[in-house]
Amino acid sequence: GDPADPDWCFDEAATRAVTDEGRSALAELAEVAHRTYSGVLLRPGDLAIVDNRVTMHGRSAFTPRYDGRDRWLQRTFAFTDLRRSRDHRPDDGTVLAK
Repeated sequence: GDPADPDWCFDEAATRAVTDEGRSALAELAEVAHRTYSGVLLRPGDLAIVDNRVTMHGRSAFTPRYDGRDRWLQRTFAFTDLRRSRDHRPDDGTVLAK
């Protein structure tokens, strides 16, 4: 993206550096992400729309009860330009296939 308005992707749980410089950079990035974190409490029926290109998001840690009242998240994806995913949609249809 534009250096003044960058897009980025960071998966803290799945990203591992292979050099000391990389480990230092990832530690700094994680520190900034945690320091600037802003939480949003969603209640049943709430909707959050997140632009994955410019927003880091995740769920906070919790201990499940397994009693049917644990939190639940329905994820839905939307595309602004279906042409970019044409090669992943059989027969140029509207369903994205993995």
